[in-house]
Amino acid sequence: MLGVTNLPATLAGPRRLAELVRGEWSIESKDHYVRDVTFGEDRCKARTTSAPSILATMRSYPIGALRLLNFTNIADGTR
Repeated sequence: MLGVTNLPATLAGPRRLAELVRGEWSIESKDHYVRDVTFGEDRCKARTTSAPSILATMRSYPIGALRLLNFTNIADGTR
């Protein structure tokens, strides 16, 4: 794996860099997984003009609303 950081060498030890990488994956798990599995975003056939962006924005609203209502499982919240 290759990464780039602006941390000074004194703060960029292996443990800290691993924490940063894991933090990025938590974003992937939290956001993309919900969009793909719960809302089927990867199966969506909209690929041109502004449709993909508009649909992504529309999916963000219920996800955000459910998280504000303290749902930890978005799929349960949509049911």
